[in-house]
Amino acid sequence: MGSFADNQLIQLLGCTFISKKRRKDVYHLNKLFPKNRPNQYLSNIRRHYADDFLNTSLKALIESPFREAIKRVIIRTVNPPSVIEYRFITEFASLECFLDYYKSINNYNLIINHNWPKFVKKIKHAIKNTPVDTTNDQRKNIYNKICELNRFPFSYIFNKFIEDRGIAVDDLWPVDSESTKNSLLNLRNKLVHGYILKDDYYDVLSIAEQNLEWLIKRIILSFLQWDIEKSQIKLQSIENRKEYSEWRNQIAIDALFE
Repeated sequence: MGSFADNQLIQLLGCTFISKKRRKDVYHLNKLFPKNRPNQYLSNIRRHYADDFLNTSLKALIESPFREAIKRVIIRTVNPPSVIEYRFITEFASLECFLDYYKSINNYNLIINHNWPKFVKKIKHAIKNTPVDTTNDQRKNIYNKICELNRFPFSYIFNKFIEDRGIAVDDLWPVDSESTKNSLLNLRNKLVHGYILKDDYYDVLSIAEQNLEWLIKRIILSFLQWDIEKSQIKLQSIENRKEYSEWRNQIAIDALFE
């Protein structure tokens, strides 16, 4: 929690455990203190909220069914890769981590659970008897893709998750949208599949990545039951930043990749 509050990885050099019968000192002398931050606006939580945040967030973390996902994502968030492409992919993986837990907890793994084999049989029969001229190989390849029809679309899971958590996203770069081919999901797919970003557009990816980071932090704060208005992710803190004010112009740029 301290790492997330200060927006950097913090590791204790040592601590003391005290009970009624014993006292134990534990040291980690191979760890380093974090460097002092000259600008508190680099933190997620201002220092005067520190005690309240730690008490509130730790209790929320312990009680949350998402606690393992939250811990994993916080570590990634406060210690991101330095290369922008890797950082973007890592942050999107954090979003997918939350969505995977959400699917599992809410039984969104399959659209049809019980009658799926009968459904597949009907689909194959329809494909085989279609008046459209197809070869055996074409039909076989289509049959191999049928199982994908029983998985919930990414957009459905994401929208349900955001709605259930009550997280505002309309002011940020869209995660998945039919109105643009530069959604965060499409950018992620391009990077994962080896497309090379054109040299002139690294600034565009940087703006998209910052919007993705804000989204991840809004999700974390919602799980930690902390008011976003008492954080550095609040609108007043980010509305004058270039990444927030210019993304609507940048998202329209065509042909970002070679």
